[in-house]
Amino acid sequence: MKVFRGNGGYLIRLERGEEVHESLTAWAETAGCEGAVVNGLGAVEDVELGFYHRDRREYERRVEKGPLELLSLTGNLSMVGGRPLLHAHVVLMRDDFSVAGGHLFRARIAVTGEIAVSRTDLRLTRRMNDDVGLPLLEAIDP
Repeated sequence: MKVFRGNGGYLIRLERGEEVHESLTAWAETAGCEGAVVNGLGAVEDVELGFYHRDRREYERRVEKGPLELLSLTGNLSMVGGRPLLHAHVVLMRDDFSVAGGHLFRARIAVTGEIAVSRTDLRLTRRMNDDVGLPLLEAIDP
């Protein structure tokens, strides 16, 4: 991982073999980041995607081996149980130019990952919402 810092936030370059969630949450913990918006692109493999079925209150999961073009990663970093949590969704392209997307459970960098991180001035956290069966984003003023 290589971290570049600028006035607008951070650009994090993930290296081949790094796992996206592990890398970004480790960075957030080290940087003391308690809330951020993330966007990225690159190439990944060994991906697990999910689609949430609200009626069943569970994710349907699918594994994509790859390599896959990471056309878009969008999400946020929040705090859960005192630790950073990455919540991200992705759009991926296979080598036949078909696409897949959804909630990102895991992905390993196949070539590079270029992730922009914009910290917020809020402490982001999650609270269980019984109506949807998931912990939803909450913000705590600094």
